[in-house]
Amino acid sequence: MEKHSMENTNSVVICGNISTDVETSGPFLKFNVAVNQYSGGQKTTSFFPVEVYGPNLRDDVRNCLVKGHCIHIKGYFKTNAYMDKNGQKQYRDVIVADKISTKTKGSFAYAFIWGILLADPQTRTTQSGKNVTEFRVGASHNVRNNKTNTWTNNPAYMGIYAWEPLGKFVAEKFKKDDGIFVIGELVMHQFTGKDGAKRTVYRVKAFTANFLNDANTQGPAIASAVSSAAFASAAPAAATPAPTAPTAPTYGEYGADEFDAVEEDDLPF
Repeated sequence: MEKHSMENTNSVVICGNISTDVETSGPFLKFNVAVNQYSGGQKTTSFFPVEVYGPNLRDDVRNCLVKGHCIHIKGYFKTNAYMDKNGQKQYRDVIVADKISTKTKGSFAYAFIWGILLADPQTRTTQSGKNVTEFRVGASHNVRNNKTNTWTNNPAYMGIYAWEPLGKFVAEKFKKDDGIFVIGELVMHQFTGKDGAKRTVYRVKAFTANFLNDANTQGPAIASAVSSAAFASAAPAAATPAPTAPTAPTYGEYGADEFDAVEEDDLPF
């Protein structure tokens, strides 16, 4: 398979209200979008950082990018690396908007992720006795420059978690380097790191997970599992046995080892 043969390996759709003033940073406009979400009957609000390439905006769309306005965004998740004042490599997650609609109302945030597991899934039991499986996926978004006929690779490191029965399916059937396709809700988590600093991370609460391999690998992936929380009216699908996976499957010719290692000690997953 030709490298970068698949343009998009993660896609995000959010709808919510702009919660900050819109700032200009070089060719980009930056702002946060507030999305109301519900978990266990409790209402929470996630704030997602958004970047949009300014020159591509129509004037009527740009004029509506003001604090308080409701917008609908289609884009992708990106992890930016930078050096802090102590010379340590840090990471900042952002949603890059490809398309924006300003004539809309709603509040939701969904992610469609197809990429590679960067480590084996880990299952833990919460204080309430429920089992949750957590895993990380490397999912790049590749952008083609038509002028130079070259590709730019935008890496993303997605923290994902799944409750049973979906979590059990992922833990039993997937391992590091396996290709995986996940659909879920993008949520914000805030926590205090070991250094006492407050931090924010963005994770995907998985609704469904599927096997995924390149077309040139042996054994097409056909098994999947759906979380009962994904669709209230649908019964959870029974997981079918996984096909035999190749020794080192890749996606777009990227393996787990080709994603930079990210320090996980302070992350809550």
